[in-house]
Amino acid sequence: YVLDGLSGYVSVIDTFSRTVTGTISVGAFDEVQISSDGSRMYLGSITSTKVQVLDTTATVPSVLAPISVPGNNYAAEMALSPDGRRLAYEAVRGRRGVVVVDGKPGAAHDGIDDRAGTLVFSPDSKRLAYVAEKGEQKLVVADGKPQAAWADVFPGSPSIVFSPDSRQVAYVALDERRYRVVLDGERWRVDQQ
Repeated sequence: YVLDGLSGYVSVIDTFSRTVTGTISVGAFDEVQISSDGSRMYLGSITSTKVQVLDTTATVPSVLAPISVPGNNYAAEMALSPDGRRLAYEAVRGRRGVVVVDGKPGAAHDGIDDRAGTLVFSPDSKRLAYVAEKGEQKLVVADGKPQAAWADVFPGSPSIVFSPDSRQVAYVALDERRYRVVLDGERWRVDQQ
């Protein structure tokens, strides 16, 4: 696939013959997620109130029914669960940020951190954690429950990690001038040289 988010086209390339086998118009997009089995492609945009869904199992992908973003807002910073069944994305309610999971908006925050890797599903696809904003500070929300606020949560891809069994969630946070590892909400100091 070749994605052209500005013009709003998805082109299918046959890598063997090096030819374009199909092109689909989906509207402008700036967020892309592909299911782990490769059967679905999700396209979100800060200029659209819908998430476009493509069925990628056919020779030329087809556009399925779009997902409407609650409150006629846009979908940004998307995450797809490892099993491909759950979609989460950042949206705006009024002037506040929310994370929508499975079509249901969560609690409103001052904002949602839109750096890459800040919406993360657990390996078993049952849990979600993300970085929210509270004034000038950042906080991790795990399973809908906000944790302590920090000067910053270390950005990365991902900035939040779950243990392989999905039971624990960890991240690195900045507290004044020290980095701390936070595991299940408990602070651990990391000394820097």
